[in-house]
Amino acid sequence: MDSGAIFLNNGTVSILTTGGSNISTTFGGGAFENAGVFDNNGSFQFGTGVTFNNTGTVNVQSGNFWMEGGDGSPTGRHDGDLYRQFGAEMVFAGAFDLAAGSKLNGAGNVLIGYAPFSMAAGMTLDGTINLSGTTTIDDSATTVTFSAANSTFGGVNLNAGALSGAGDVT
Repeated sequence: MDSGAIFLNNGTVSILTTGGSNISTTFGGGAFENAGVFDNNGSFQFGTGVTFNNTGTVNVQSGNFWMEGGDGSPTGRHDGDLYRQFGAEMVFAGAFDLAAGSKLNGAGNVLIGYAPFSMAAGMTLDGTINLSGTTTIDDSATTVTFSAANSTFGGVNLNAGALSGAGDVT
């Protein structure tokens, strides 16, 4: 996906892999716009240079789902729903800014790192969350609720807002 190419999903995309699959770029500038349903079963990766914008629903049912290209922040959109099943893993390896109203839920693992990651007001994070990068909370109206056990953080900048929940944060 090069030079401004856009894949717009308004329906359902189902990825089923037994090995690994990816959407990548040679020259950069491609984008995958998910306004529908994206189902992932297996290992799938949006490579560096391919932004992933989600206003729909992403279901990571099994395997790993890597997003290396970020969401094109600050102009990218990420206000859809992100779900992962037990045993599945969602990896935010690029810069992301999850907007108000988006959800990041499920029993699977989440790995956030390698680039800036921001969450809007009212985010609830379930499952095991591992941050190797820095997560920033700047909005005084933001409360990030952790209902996850065994979460670890490389760094959190809590400039305003609050962290709450029954899970342990280390």
